[in-house]
Amino acid sequence: MYKMRFKYRDLEKAKAFFKENGFAVFEDVLTDEDINNFLKAYDECIKEEKIKWKEEAAFDAINDAIFLHPVFEEYVKDKRLVNIAETLLGTEIELQHSKISDKPRLKQEGETKEAVEWHQDFPFFPHTNFDMLALTIHLDDEDEDSGVLRMIPKSHKNQLSHCENREFMYKCTEKIDDSKAETLTGKKGMITIHHGLTLHASAPRNKGEHRRTMLYQYRARDAIQIAGVIWKCYGYQVKEYKTPRIARLEGGIKFEIRGDNGRLYDKYGKLAPDK
Repeated sequence: MYKMRFKYRDLEKAKAFFKENGFAVFEDVLTDEDINNFLKAYDECIKEEKIKWKEEAAFDAINDAIFLHPVFEEYVKDKRLVNIAETLLGTEIELQHSKISDKPRLKQEGETKEAVEWHQDFPFFPHTNFDMLALTIHLDDEDEDSGVLRMIPKSHKNQLSHCENREFMYKCTEKIDDSKAETLTGKKGMITIHHGLTLHASAPRNKGEHRRTMLYQYRARDAIQIAGVIWKCYGYQVKEYKTPRIARLEGGIKFEIRGDNGRLYDKYGKLAPDK
């Protein structure tokens, strides 16, 4: 069994594992105080009705989560998290999107709830290169009944189709062998990282407790989105860099993009798909 769980001090070992397998787990990055900060902010969002949560109908996800509460925005710039993302990607980074979720559960025997099926993140929002990762902060203890993440090692080395009859299906449409999938159980405060091309999935939770996660999707500063939803936090700067911002194609070609503030925007509201 290979080692997929790392200490923060072992970032270089985690980088090598991430490069080979497409994911990694950290268990000692955040303190109890950090997690309590997240949970307090979460509760305040419920009280202010920014998050509408009930046990019988927990929400799937809220995007642009960094703007729900100052704590969520503060941590997207946390030096520990930014350092992990920079190290694993090996490049300067920025935010692509953020979301918070509290996974719905199966409430009684026989009731069904569609699981999150096998998919890669990249096809949801294609970029000019593949350098992106999702950093997920787990705010509750998670066992196999919690609807935890599952990852398929080494699946990030190929881009798979998520379309059928030229229509996007919101899941991978190719045959998948998940016999070697890893189930990422752990204690609250665990951080899981997966590459934008790593196949992952999760089931609904089968127990009553919360399963809360905060996700920060970081990307290389030179990875420019070319399709998919543009969220308000798209391109959010998590660190000040002195190098000029450019675009890079997967083959290595680089070009300017309207200076440091160059970003895609929808002045006339015409970029949304027909449905």
